[in-house]
Amino acid sequence: MFRYLLLLNLLLSALILSAQDILLTEDFEDTTTVFSLNTEGGPLGGTGATRYNSWIINEVYTGGSGTLAECILGLLLPYNVPATSAQPMNITNAPQSRYMHIVSDTARADGIGNANFLAPDGFCFFAQQYVAEMPTGIQTATYDSVELSFYWICGVGTASTGTPGVYGELLYSIDGGMSWTLLAGSNTFNSQTSWTQSVFSLPAFAGQSDLRFAFRFVNGLVLSASDPGFAIDQMQVTGFTQTSITADSVDDRRFCSSIGGSSTLYFTSQGNFGGSNVVIAELSDENGDFSNPTSLGIVPGGLSMPITIPTALAPGTGYQIRITSSTPALIDTLDGFLILDPPPVQGQIVFDPPVVCLGAPVTVTTQGGVGSLQWVVATVTDTTLSTGDSTMIAKVEAVTRVRIVTASGLCPADTSKFVNVPIDPIQSDFTFSQPTFTDFFFFDASTNASAWSWDFGGLGTSGSSNPTFSFPGNEMYTVCLEATSPAGCKDTSCQEISTVDVSSIEVPTWAGEIQIGPVPVSQRLNIYGPDHLIYDRIFVQDLTGKIWVEEANIHLPHQISVEALPEGFFILNLVAEGETFGVKWLHLR
Repeated sequence: MFRYLLLLNLLLSALILSAQDILLTEDFEDTTTVFSLNTEGGPLGGTGATRYNSWIINEVYTGGSGTLAECILGLLLPYNVPATSAQPMNITNAPQSRYMHIVSDTARADGIGNANFLAPDGFCFFAQQYVAEMPTGIQTATYDSVELSFYWICGVGTASTGTPGVYGELLYSIDGGMSWTLLAGSNTFNSQTSWTQSVFSLPAFAGQSDLRFAFRFVNGLVLSASDPGFAIDQMQVTGFTQTSITADSVDDRRFCSSIGGSSTLYFTSQGNFGGSNVVIAELSDENGDFSNPTSLGIVPGGLSMPITIPTALAPGTGYQIRITSSTPALIDTLDGFLILDPPPVQGQIVFDPPVVCLGAPVTVTTQGGVGSLQWVVATVTDTTLSTGDSTMIAKVEAVTRVRIVTASGLCPADTSKFVNVPIDPIQSDFTFSQPTFTDFFFFDASTNASAWSWDFGGLGTSGSSNPTFSFPGNEMYTVCLEATSPAGCKDTSCQEISTVDVSSIEVPTWAGEIQIGPVPVSQRLNIYGPDHLIYDRIFVQDLTGKIWVEEANIHLPHQISVEALPEGFFILNLVAEGETFGVKWLHLR
């Protein structure tokens, strides 16, 4: 049954209007209803006589089974419809009252009349939608807000895209049914087998001469589907009047923008608010604009609320606070402004030169800082300088840092910012290859180099990045590379090279039987040779003569570890009976 509220203005002319009025109740217990079922076409696009699901009103909850004739081979396919869930006790005549719902025409023919539906498969049955709409509107012109509530259930059907393909929709009209606006659909009314109450309130509902609602069941192509069909019960429309909310005062109006803070906002309200109403405090931007407000707190009602100013807001003196209610939707802005002090100003630092060479002096100047500066230079004791002062660091030998200590307004001193002196990353380095004992190819491996100056043991120079050079034989030479950065900073690295021709060293006759492997070697070297000898000593040395590995009293075959050796050329030496030795080259990589 349904009821429209009639307002007797004459009787109420000397009284304040009720704060809450029930404008419509539809529980479907009467033989008449406010809905027109299965309307065709029009702006709601309901399917007509060819439909295979329909809206009906009854009190059937029992499911059942039957058969469905498919259209291709005419086979009779069995199906089963589950029972519709019982209703909660706050629905009139629960747990099995009369309700409006979708039912499959095939199921009805088999004597099954509860909430169920036949999903389209794209072969025998196709996508349709079914409409139940109010042909007559509700008068809400005298209300500040209007709330719609109802209970519902609805099954689900999954489309090929993975999104719901079967679902219910709620629509409303404020122009006599000429056009309709979708209020909630696929994201709301699906996958719910137990009766659930939904409540909606929009500003558009209030102040209307003709407010109508419609329910539409969208039955799209799906890969799978399950009951129940879309069902509605215990629908109610409530109007609210003479409600107001006012933001009165706030305990604190000044905060630090970087850390925020807490305070208390006081407000007053009058009239009846909806049961789902909440009161929210919101903060504008620094210009007083509420286009994208920041929530400060939320309470269900009362006279005050704690608010929290968030951290990391932009500083400003034009912030405003407003208070809002949800049911009905009301807003009031607090008089006056909030001030959010800026965080401490970080003083600017100028380095001269802007890129510092290690071992060279640099002048550091502070500009515009508030507070003090602390210079942290390697192991040197901190020196506190006044804002605007400058200092000369005689030499920058390592990473040098400046800490800025500043404060501003209600914001505490900030000691967290460190600035590194911009040291040039120039670093000289090179590698080489030795195709013969006297010929060398050199390769630059420097960092941030733009110019090169090579010294080949005093025998020659080069400005190329990757030069070649030939040395006299049987000597040790020191090769140095001075690398220069784009800023003019220099760094030098040197390496020892050898042009000793080890092929001239005499070897015993059995040395030709010595074999090693693998070559090149990276971890372990295997040595093979005559097994009748005892090798008094085996040792590995680099081209400078440094011994890296040494073992005594060895029989061959034998294995030694060379994993700790650096990359380069090495000589394997074998001493037998204290009189003879053998030589082999090792190239590690």
